[in-house]
Amino acid sequence: MRDIQRFTLPVCVAMLSFAAPQPSAAAYQFYMDSFVIAKAFPNGTTDPLVAFSAPYIKFLDEFDAGGAPPDLAGVFNSDQNNSGTPDFSYSSNPATDGTVGPEVAYQGAQYLLSLSSDNAVVYAGAGGTLSLRQYLAVNAEEGTGLGRTARFGVAGVFQWIVPDLNQSYGIQLQDRRGGVPGDDIINLRVRGLGAGQAEVQMRRIVYDDSNGFTVGTHVLASTALAPPSGASFIALSLLHPSADTDQLYGGWMFLDADFGLLAGSVDQFDDPVNIFHGETTGYRAAFTAAEPVPEAQTWAMLLAGLSLVGWVSRRRP
Repeated sequence: MRDIQRFTLPVCVAMLSFAAPQPSAAAYQFYMDSFVIAKAFPNGTTDPLVAFSAPYIKFLDEFDAGGAPPDLAGVFNSDQNNSGTPDFSYSSNPATDGTVGPEVAYQGAQYLLSLSSDNAVVYAGAGGTLSLRQYLAVNAEEGTGLGRTARFGVAGVFQWIVPDLNQSYGIQLQDRRGGVPGDDIINLRVRGLGAGQAEVQMRRIVYDDSNGFTVGTHVLASTALAPPSGASFIALSLLHPSADTDQLYGGWMFLDADFGLLAGSVDQFDDPVNIFHGETTGYRAAFTAAEPVPEAQTWAMLLAGLSLVGWVSRRRP
């Protein structure tokens, strides 16, 4: 395990850049460098450079264990539950969440985690929306993990790739109220806008309307991204800076090829969003990649186009 003192954001790794292929129009290929959970940082902190500094990091996966998650070999996992065992563990269901990996070696023993639509599954989201997605969550033990009564943060460092239209990668927190994972989800993602443009977007995804929210996906905030020159990675963070509040802050920053912070790139949405209602423990942190599945009429148009191409080709001498 490498010295954890290196893992302050910009931070969460000290690696060199990796030239990943750009996603095509029909598929995505993204790469993730690290996934981090921090706890008990100074009260009221909304600065990720403080919250994700070494003393407060409790879980860190650099995706260099040699096998894709949920492999925890070599992962920093220091928080202990009441039984004295590590507080965080991966939850994986390939049938509904797809798989992630492999961990791609690119510089000696260093790796990036592949997030590819080749390993995705069709997922029925809130309100019946369909997407091709990959998803992997880290569970927190009840009572000692992530929750409203704690100060905590979740961050993911991704290679800076502009997704195609409506494709996305990002991080999220979801509650586990009443044994229904996904009752509420707060999702922070990089989303493709087309024509080589992207935005960072904060969303609430509601699967249960008992908190007064309409079932479905609600965009809470978004802003176009204008990365500074030399940007190679983007770090996304969700921070719950004060215990016993519902405030959750979304932020982002750009890093260069050596994981140095690019000047002036630390930013966040001005207004916090309300995290889950009534829950105190058991929040689930996750990272995800997705692209929408075309609606039925779109599929029909595609099939009609393919039929026309076939008809034209048959009529050629």
